[in-house]
Amino acid sequence: MRRYAAGLVGKISGAVGAYNAQRGLRIYSEGENFEVEVLKKLGLKAAPISTQILPPESLAYFLFSCIAMSASLGQFGRDCRQLMRSEIGEIAEAFSADQVGSSTMAHKRNPINFENLEGTWLKNKNEFGKVLDTLISEHQRDLVGSCISRDFPTILINLQQQLNTLLRPSKSGGTFLSNITVDVENCRKNLAKSQDFILAEPLYIALQMAGYHGDAHHFVNHALMPIAKQNDVDLFEAMMMAAKLEPGLSETIAKIPEEVKTLLKNPDKYTGFATEKALNTIDLIEEQFKNWDLEDEK
Repeated sequence: MRRYAAGLVGKISGAVGAYNAQRGLRIYSEGENFEVEVLKKLGLKAAPISTQILPPESLAYFLFSCIAMSASLGQFGRDCRQLMRSEIGEIAEAFSADQVGSSTMAHKRNPINFENLEGTWLKNKNEFGKVLDTLISEHQRDLVGSCISRDFPTILINLQQQLNTLLRPSKSGGTFLSNITVDVENCRKNLAKSQDFILAEPLYIALQMAGYHGDAHHFVNHALMPIAKQNDVDLFEAMMMAAKLEPGLSETIAKIPEEVKTLLKNPDKYTGFATEKALNTIDLIEEQFKNWDLEDEK
């Protein structure tokens, strides 16, 4: 948004963009440019080319960056709204003493703020259609888009609404964003529901790398999964049960390194670099905030 805001342009160059009156009346010169001086006060650059209207691209790029930011906040709202569902329950909104729940289900807390984040993005998405409509005009100069462009600030207002939803102070202290809670126990329960099967990926790859004679992916999917479900065991245990029936499988399993076997028995350790990537993302965000602060000081 900052980058494209810096590229916004304006014009005081006459009806056809050629400074006819300014040059004819000698109020335009290279050393004293009326257009440049006035636009500088508005924080805008002079458009190098214009007609009766400004080229639409610079404003469209800026507004698209606003739309992209709005979409990011909408995505956050959708993710949290889904994670707040009763059957998942990994995220909870802060619930003030005077806040009402569902109109029909007294036990239920509606994800109203997360819904608003996502819903406001949908409003913005449709507002941006107007920006696209004004990218073309008759001979790049008609004023059909003039009344339409007066709606463009709605995109910024909607974006500000999303930010206000996240950052408004609560009566209990802090912002809505800071009062969102994570139910760690429910996260563990949800993992436990599928932990017997989530290691199917490394299991079939480990088998293939150990020299499994057939299609290991097909074997895990069509042979081990049914055994695991019927016997209520994890896939590693299902593989050991299958080894008693399938010739050569025991030899293949023996070639799998012990540290890999340990991983295949512990789904909670199958996280790759998730922790490192999360911390790196936080570092990137904090660095960006520092850069913004430095720019503001300048």
